[in-house]
Amino acid sequence: MIQDNELHNSLDYSEGQKEAAHRILVELVNLFDAYKDEIRIVGGWVPDLMFPNEGHIGSVDVDILINHLMLKDSGYQSMAKILLKSGYVEHEEKYFSFVKDVILEDITYTVDVDVLAGMYGGSQKKKRSQHVQGIKALKATGGNFAFDFKPQEILIEAKRPDGAMDIAHINVIAVVPYLVMKTAALGRGKAKDAYDIYFLLKHYVGGVKLLSKEFDDCRDLPTIKEMKQKLSEKFATENHTGSVDVSDFLNLDDKEEIEMIRRDAYEQVKLLLELI
Repeated sequence: MIQDNELHNSLDYSEGQKEAAHRILVELVNLFDAYKDEIRIVGGWVPDLMFPNEGHIGSVDVDILINHLMLKDSGYQSMAKILLKSGYVEHEEKYFSFVKDVILEDITYTVDVDVLAGMYGGSQKKKRSQHVQGIKALKATGGNFAFDFKPQEILIEAKRPDGAMDIAHINVIAVVPYLVMKTAALGRGKAKDAYDIYFLLKHYVGGVKLLSKEFDDCRDLPTIKEMKQKLSEKFATENHTGSVDVSDFLNLDDKEEIEMIRRDAYEQVKLLLELI
């Protein structure tokens, strides 16, 4: 089982582990089809799903966000029961996670499925999780905010864990709350968070100027102001942690290329902040 502290740069993301995680993603979307309106795919797969074939590294796990305020407990087909019936088991260390093994070419890959929820409503403020559908979902900054936006609906055709091809209709988190959630995650020791933000800004169709228009109806909200403050701190210059994390994750050797990537990451974020 891969630990978070083992994921330092792109070289730590093996092709087998990524393929296993992608198959779990396909399976989960179909398992939870009845709940799809109250679920968003978040985390490291989002840039790859939004901008396929653009070279994003992908992910080695799957993160799902649930709308705990709308999902009510149900006795027979709770989300937890669906997972357990489908071969998932509760993570031994992370209370908000389930795991499942995927065998590819005689190699077993264990994939984590992290379940997240909004911070507000539901359980008491001091609690770190929301309890719904038999799951203890980790409270995440921006989780409530995400359901104020329509998801980006993406259809993919790909393999599920048993190797069979399947169709998955994926409700991907909208770009604005995704940036809010990813920015909140900056500083947790995973360089990939900065890389995911940079990749999204770099590949957004129409560029950062068009992306900034996504914020037109929410730019004055405290949630967006908090995001801007943290981004401005982490990407204050090309030598600040956000910019450095991008180049570190890409594991570049050429000094000139490193400086170029750091500069570009800084400038992309700076432009977004100026426009919103």
